[in-house]
Amino acid sequence: MITHSFDKVIADICDIELASLLRSYKYTVYGGHTVALEGHKGLLRYSKDCVVFLLADGKLTVNGNNLCLRNLSKRTVIISGDKVSVEVSR
Repeated sequence: MITHSFDKVIADICDIELASLLRSYKYTVYGGHTVALEGHKGLLRYSKDCVVFLLADGKLTVNGNNLCLRNLSKRTVIISGDKVSVEVSR
């Protein structure tokens, strides 16, 4: 018998990550030049060297050079640039 949580079933139906559904966030850094963020609550600050997003329980800061927002949507974003690093503060 296979059982699934209600949240997981809804996430699958809506084709979103479970973390986004549960008001949390998930980020992944690819090769030191791209960050994918899911579950943000909005953009707080943007410049070519620093981007700050609001999270449910804090802030996520992306630092780097020549930062560019790609595929920005209500809950997800891809940020690209040079020498990218991520900090999470609560």
